Amino acid sequence: MSIVAETGPFDAVPAELRARDQWVLHHKKVLYNPHALSRRARTNVPATWGSYDLAAAKLAAVNDAAGRVRGLRPMEGIGFVFCADDPYVGIDFDGCIYDDEIHPAALKIIAALGSYTEVSPSGTGIHIIARARLTGAGIKCRAVEWADYVPGREGAIEIYDRVRYFTITGDGSGAITERQSVVNDLVLRYPSAGATVTRGSNGQVFVRKPPFEQRDDVPTGERHEYLLSFMGHYACSPSVDRSELEDACWTEADRIGMMDLSERWVTRNADYVIRSRS
Repeated sequence: MSIVAETGPFDAVPAELRARDQWVLHHKKVLYNPHALSRRARTNVPATWGSYDLAAAKLAAVNDAAGRVRGLRPMEGIGFVFCADDPYVGIDFDGCIYDDEIHPAALKIIAALGSYTEVSPSGTGIHIIARARLTGAGIKCRAVEWADYVPGREGAIEIYDRVRYFTITGDGSGAITERQSVVNDLVLRYPSAGATVTRGSNGQVFVRKPPFEQRDDVPTGERHEYLLSFMGHYACSPSVDRSELEDACWTEADRIGMMDLSERWVTRNADYVIRSRS
């Protein structure tokens, strides 16, 4: 399968994505606010995102000769942030390309998705953006057919529809298509470690992960960081439904812990919350 980019660095990126104000810049996996590059961007704070035109213009400005002379921080590229208010899902195939060949199992899935597809910055992975929704948590599965395909790189598949971002290279092609049924099948086929995945009578797929303390794939401390990111999103955005915050938690214990942590977070960040809501 050949993925050929169209003319221009980002011309292949679908216009419907470029029309959304969900763009950030990135350098060494750190996100930056296109409105003020001295500030970090966060995937759970929409005020730190900007338009495609702004992000692309800032990328060009900081990386050109004049930007280097002015001592501006160089950026590696731009990224698109997924959120609950958009209809998109991102499917990330890590470590599926070696010697310019896509692993047959990954290639079969890519063909079935048939949506906007581009090569990842590393050149060893594929990013696909389609129209679909997840019910429950996103997934990351390392038990894939291409797990050892690229020497020295672990293969995996990840699927998310909010509070995550994709680096956008523009090295791709295709339109964004509706692929809910295909995404449902992928979530069932490649569940996260320890997750419980069920299909409802209406075809919806539900993902529930075990408590963090019972998982061996989550580094110590990540549970609090994950919950705190949603607390900031909830506290600083009046448009966020409380149910969205609760859906981010996988167990009743997580919900109780989240509420306790959220009270402390809001207390410590009261001034920031007030500014964000004003």
